[in-house]
Amino acid sequence: VRLWDYENGLLLHTCEVGVK
Repeated sequence: VRLWDYENGLLLHTCEVGVK
């Protein structure tokens, strides 16, 4: 797993949680 993918996934997850 690349660090970029990990950061993107983490950011995406954080955004999803923030929206929900």
